[in-house]
Amino acid sequence: MNRLLNLTKNVCPSMLTNLRGLRVSIFKNHQKFINSASESAKPAALYKNEFECILQFRFIKHLRLASRLKLYQTGFSLLFAIGSVYAYEMDYTQNVNVLLSTNFCMIFALIMLIIISRQTIKVVGKLYLSKDANKVLISHLSFLGKRRDIIVNTSDIEGLSSISELKDTFLKLKMNNMNGFMYMILPYSEILNKDALLRVLKAKTI
Repeated sequence: MNRLLNLTKNVCPSMLTNLRGLRVSIFKNHQKFINSASESAKPAALYKNEFECILQFRFIKHLRLASRLKLYQTGFSLLFAIGSVYAYEMDYTQNVNVLLSTNFCMIFALIMLIIISRQTIKVVGKLYLSKDANKVLISHLSFLGKRRDIIVNTSDIEGLSSISELKDTFLKLKMNNMNGFMYMILPYSEILNKDALLRVLKAKTI
């Protein structure tokens, strides 16, 4: 056990510290954004009579699958790293390079999971507008790849600063008095109600 502890102390301790800080920072920022909005507790089916879907991202299911596959990959990497540590401690193998490589792969998988999840949770999967046009329901993915709905006032959504923003592949959906923003990928989204989307974005044309 002592040789494993000595080996761990000499292998990039600052990398583990930075990884832990990055993970905590991402979770805190995302939680602030979610807490600043009214999170939906109803199933999506119950909103059919209250909200109308005005935009949906065509590849949201593929994004959900990729997000979950990344979770599974990280889990397998973690199990493999634990197995290599156990094998090294039980003298099943004396190859230190195997131990180091599996642990570096595990750390790399964790870093990639955090980076990818940080972006996927910001993508708008579906956008709904209430019948009275006063509320907007934003559907997106959670860290675990599940659907999460949040409701904001239409007046809280910032208008576009210029028409050129609509030509961007990633259109930022910003909210007043809220931390962070979300992405709308217009070129790969299906616009179901153009007039309603213009009203939400406070734009004249798309």
